[in-house]
Parts: sequence; C-alpha cells; structure tokens
Amino acid sequence: MGKLLSEAEARGQVAEVYEDIKACFGMVPYFFKVQAAVAPGWLDLNWQMTKHIMLSAGGLDRKTRELIALAVSDVNHCAYRPT
Repeated sequence: MGKLLSEAEARGQVAEVYEDIKACFGMVPYFFKVQAAVAPGWLDLNWQMTKHIMLSAGGLDRKTRELIALAVSDVNHCAYRPT
C-alpha cells in the first residue's frame, strides 16, 4: 500500500474534507488517506462522488451499498480493502 496522509498531517482543504468524512463515517477510511497522499486535488471530488453514491437517498440502504463496495474491493484485490 502507498503512503497514507494521516489526519494529524492534513492541512487546508484536505483537513476540511477529512472532517466531513469523519462526520459521515466516524473515521477516515484508508482509501481517502492514500488518495490525499498521492493526489490531494482529487480528494474532494472523489469524496463528493462517494458521499452522493453512498449516503444519498435511493433504492438501497447504506449497509447494502457498503457491502457491495466491500465485495467489489475484495474481488478486485484492492490493497486498501479491510482484511
């Protein structure tokens, strides 16, 4: 796995995005920490997209959406998936 940008290291817009992520998920998942370290400019865009997909009203509840995301990450052998 690549370098992670910790919450303590986050500054400016990255710190603001981390706070929003924490408000929604209770923590900052590794995926976002890796992305902040590699491409901080994309962090907010990806977070806004993820927030819309995972947290907006729709036909599937949040738990189902998260289980689908976990299954896809596992099938794709993503390095940032939980083990």
